[in-house]
Amino acid sequence: PPPFRFFEKFHRYILARGYGIVFLASFNTRVVAAAVYLNFGGRAIYKYGASDPVYQHYRPNHLIMWEAIRYFAANGYRELCFGRTDIDDEGLRRFKNSWGTKEEPLDYYRYDLANGRFLSHVTLRGSGAGHILSKLPVPLLRAAGTLLYRHMG
Repeated sequence: PPPFRFFEKFHRYILARGYGIVFLASFNTRVVAAAVYLNFGGRAIYKYGASDPVYQHYRPNHLIMWEAIRYFAANGYRELCFGRTDIDDEGLRRFKNSWGTKEEPLDYYRYDLANGRFLSHVTLRGSGAGHILSKLPVPLLRAAGTLLYRHMG
């Protein structure tokens, strides 16, 4: 995960300046899901989302997306992009496509300076790193994020 200073700056330079909004879904006063949308020039984009798996059967992410669509439509936005999704993330792709979105390929290229060539696309899912990371304790993930985040992606 990104280090805490990333979120401090994200809040200071984006959210506090009106270029983003956070939607929350709660159940009996407990926040069970959240999503962050960025916005500028009549366009909005879904950037981050999280939810408590214990409450998934209530579909809080669906409620948030619906309320975000209503909010942006009522406030004159022309476009809402559901954001990028790894091609291997079938669940998230299914969720986004269920809203009638149009999937478009988005190619990324990385250049290996040492070898003087472009690298092929490697996802966290395909590398096995995602499985390993999901098993690490949160304090270790935070420490790794603090040390490594600026060098990734």
